Amino acid sequence: MSDIPPEVIDRMMVKCARRCCICRRFCPTKLQVHHIDERSKGGSDDEDNLIVVCLACHTDVHTKVPFARRFSTDELKGHRNALVALVAEGRLPAGDLDDTEELIGRIIHAPRSDHTTLPPEAIEILLTAVASEGVAQGNVHAIQHDAGFVVMVGGGTTFDSDDRRTQAKYKQGVSQLIAAGFLEHVSAELYEVTAEGYLAADDLAVGGSQN
Repeated sequence: MSDIPPEVIDRMMVKCARRCCICRRFCPTKLQVHHIDERSKGGSDDEDNLIVVCLACHTDVHTKVPFARRFSTDELKGHRNALVALVAEGRLPAGDLDDTEELIGRIIHAPRSDHTTLPPEAIEILLTAVASEGVAQGNVHAIQHDAGFVVMVGGGTTFDSDDRRTQAKYKQGVSQLIAAGFLEHVSAELYEVTAEGYLAADDLAVGGSQN
C-alpha cells in the first residue's frame, strides 16, 4: 500500500468512509488499499484499480482455494462501487463502530463457545496483535528472562506481571496460539500472526460483537 500515492489512498478512504468494501464493516485503523489487478501483472495505481479492504478480507482476496470461486476483477469492482454508492447516499449500517478494547473485553469475559478452546490470555494476545498498527502489526515477542516471562505485542502493548501464575497463563496462551497455527516462529523470541490467525481473530471479533 505504501507505493500508492498518499493522496490516492486518502481519496479511497473518504469514498469508502473507512469501511471494508467486502464485509462493509467500519475498521478505522485496520484497512489496506489493495490493487485489484496486481502491479506485477500490469495493474496501475488508478482509483479504478484499487479497493479498500480489511485485513481479514484482504487475506480472502488473495487466498487460492481449490474448487472454490475466487474474487474476480469485476466482482471486486462491483463490491467497491456498491459501497461507495451507499456512502454517497448516506445509507450506512448503524451500530457497527470499531472499538477494539471493548470488543476484547467482551470476548474474554463471554462464555466459551464450542468453536474455540483458546484461553482468554491467548485470545487477548491474538486480538491485540491483529489490532496493532504499522510495521509491528501482528508481531508477538515471547521473552523468557530471569524474573519470569513477558509478552510484547505489536507496537508497544506488554503483558507482564510479577505473579508467576499470571506469567504461566500468558506463556501457555502463546504456546496454544502456536499449536493452533495462529502464530509462526520468525526469529529467536519473535512470532507473527499467520493468515489463519487473522481469520480466527476476525471470527472471534464477529462472535464477540454478537454477544
